[in-house]
Amino acid sequence: MSEGRFNLSALAVRERSVTLFLICLISLAGLIAFLKLGRAEDPSFTVKVMTIITAWPGATPQEMQDQVAEKLEKRLQE
Repeated sequence: MSEGRFNLSALAVRERSVTLFLICLISLAGLIAFLKLGRAEDPSFTVKVMTIITAWPGATPQEMQDQVAEKLEKRLQE
């Protein structure tokens, strides 16, 4: 192994106290961040649902789908 390469593992073993300090520091920062996280048991959210009833006497279901339902869906989603 060449002498000029940086070896993080060897540095961590050699500087054990610094390594343990950094592990504790990062763990503490993670714990603080976790405790500051906003939580809600039942978070509020909105479900957008719409029901529309249309009538076209004499039209087949396919005609209703093609000429009414799809056009209404596209228009109302805008």
